[in-house]
Amino acid sequence: MDKDRAGFTRGTGTGNTDVGMESPGGTRSPVSPLWTPSIATVTASGASLPEPAWLQGLQSAVRPGGIVNTIVQRFQQAAEAAMPVATELENTAHLIGRSIARTEGAWRKIAEDIGTVAKSLQAYPSRVREALVLMSRFGWYLDRKMGMEAPLRFKSAVDAGRAADAERKMIEHFEQRADGICAELMEKYPHRSEFFQAAFNAHRNGQYILSIPVMLSQVDGICLDVAKAHFFMGRDREKVIAHVVEFAGSEIARAFLAPFESDMSVVQSQKARPEGFAGLNRHMVLHGESLDYGNRENGLRAISLLNYISQSLQQDTDRPAEETGDSTGEATPAAND
Repeated sequence: MDKDRAGFTRGTGTGNTDVGMESPGGTRSPVSPLWTPSIATVTASGASLPEPAWLQGLQSAVRPGGIVNTIVQRFQQAAEAAMPVATELENTAHLIGRSIARTEGAWRKIAEDIGTVAKSLQAYPSRVREALVLMSRFGWYLDRKMGMEAPLRFKSAVDAGRAADAERKMIEHFEQRADGICAELMEKYPHRSEFFQAAFNAHRNGQYILSIPVMLSQVDGICLDVAKAHFFMGRDREKVIAHVVEFAGSEIARAFLAPFESDMSVVQSQKARPEGFAGLNRHMVLHGESLDYGNRENGLRAISLLNYISQSLQQDTDRPAEETGDSTGEATPAAND
């Protein structure tokens, strides 16, 4: 079989499904797929056929210009016009089929990866909670600019016995972020700008003995501004925690606040601190117990804490200091002082 220009299949038989017919001279006369033989065609083939009146009428209708022939021609023209569209659709279907066959493995891999990511996200809150609590025991706290994987990397390094490497990453991060954190704090709490400037300038100049106590006092100060409670006072800390938890809109957000609900080393009382404790502790600094706190690492830890508290409060304030109590944020002695 072959195809005509419109794409229809040509047969070799004489039935009415053929779209062409051999003439006695061996030539092929193209006609409609709905071909009906004329009387002349039949007699030319040598057949003998009576011609009743109804057949003569049919012959006149089928002849060129007859109504039946006209209808058939128009039908064929419409079919020919539709063929490019049908052919294009068929070609497109073949292409899609081949593409699906080629990419089936890739799509399956993507689906598997999506499933892996979904499972990872489900496990993330509990994993990051553990990591953030561990970070706080080393005196480091989450910064929103460090990325969601940073706490997990910190814990992984510590678990692998590379605590020094984990801390070095924190030191590098907060050294790079110090100026940005200072600017953010001054924007959020403009009535405390003088204290932030003094503390961060002292840190830049290596005067950590001066910078750290001021930063720790400002932790209490911004908590007083926003949560109406001091962070380092045992009775008030629960109010601060309740305030920050109120703004946690998801399980992940709640996980980021895990250090608040843990025994943070910076707030531990004398009884709670383990024997030989040498970390950054607010009570030991402000009550003169620690004489070796003034170093660059502890200065960055104080910046880390101040930034974490500010970010966790999730509320801007421009209220003047006189409306919120002591502008220095220094807490009065409490049970854990």
